Amino acid sequence: MNKRFTKDLIIATAFNEWGKFSFKNMSLSLITDKLKITKPALYRYFKNKKELLNDMSNYLFNKLIQLASTYFDKIKNLKKEDKKDVILIFIREYFEFFGNNLYYFLFYIFYLIKDRYFENKNIIEINDKLTFIFSDFIKQNNLWIKPEQSENLLRYIFSTGIFLTIFTIHEDLKKKRILKKLDDDQINNIIRSIDKIITSGFKSNKKNFEIDFKQIEDLYFMNEISCTRNKIFESIANVVAKNGLWDASIKKIADDLNMSKSSLYLYFKNKKEMLSDMIIKEIEQGNERIQKNISVYYDFFEKLYCAVITISSIFVKDYRMMLVFDWFHYQGFELKVQSKIIKSDPFYILLQEAVEKKLIKINPFDIEFVTVYLKMQILKDILLLNLMKKEFNLNDMRFIFNMFLYGIYKE
Repeated sequence: MNKRFTKDLIIATAFNEWGKFSFKNMSLSLITDKLKITKPALYRYFKNKKELLNDMSNYLFNKLIQLASTYFDKIKNLKKEDKKDVILIFIREYFEFFGNNLYYFLFYIFYLIKDRYFENKNIIEINDKLTFIFSDFIKQNNLWIKPEQSENLLRYIFSTGIFLTIFTIHEDLKKKRILKKLDDDQINNIIRSIDKIITSGFKSNKKNFEIDFKQIEDLYFMNEISCTRNKIFESIANVVAKNGLWDASIKKIADDLNMSKSSLYLYFKNKKEMLSDMIIKEIEQGNERIQKNISVYYDFFEKLYCAVITISSIFVKDYRMMLVFDWFHYQGFELKVQSKIIKSDPFYILLQEAVEKKLIKINPFDIEFVTVYLKMQILKDILLLNLMKKEFNLNDMRFIFNMFLYGIYKE
């Protein structure tokens, strides 16, 4: 077996073995046990885990570059009457790939975009070309979106696809309890759902409405947000911000608090109970802030935009919270927490009332899905801007608000 083949085999094995654990367990022993080799033998090809992760990243970068090249070739050969399908082809190309390669997908969302994705020269060139294509699409179809918002549209489509793919994986795991390749029906359903959300949005009547965006922003963006934060939660924020998603640990949190690891569990049965309790309290505190702010409005659309601005303000004011919630998600608490508090969420209550008044149409989804989807669009956009080292702009929130309601077509 030659060296190049062995390196490729180790990379493929790492994707498969670590992927089974959603890259939460990245022990080298999983690879050596599977390949029936010793760790010293593994170190002949990779000095350490960091070098292996670096090669896995490069491997996936090459896959994504090939994927983009295929997409560019397909739309270059489109007939004039088929130019309207530029976005649908993009959705199909990327999310067929991710649906058929779930371990690549999980590595992409859990590791690659948190590492050096936005610094990769080829990825930057691809994104520049995609935003140019989307800008041209916007001009040709006379959309409400401005051509200079094509990058917003790209982020929105990707966030939608990622959310729907994760949702499908979670639903699949409930039935099978094991992560496997999605079948064709599941992949096609993801693609149809992305296309429906992007093109149509959720507003039941496309008739325009008037709200004073600036007035809401001036009142509720970056105003004084007082919160009482648990000292342990504050330490988690410090440690995650300093060490990142992968290297934050309970031991480091205990060290930050100048206490023993066992002392952290004094009032809790275990780590999950401790972390779940704190994230629920943090979310409930944010919900109280949102509820207080939206209570001054009567119109649904004003209330909804006020909720969007309030939650974005909370996270922009302290970017560490974005990293903490990402860490909690990585630790596997999101669904348990979500099921406990979703029905008291101001977004959920607002959307439920809007559905009853037929202001919002959600079929084939349910209110819980749409609630989490909208909040994830806001939070992921803030997180992505931070990872891209781009300044947050309130126009980004106006874009998300309008895309959520209208999709790309207002008529």
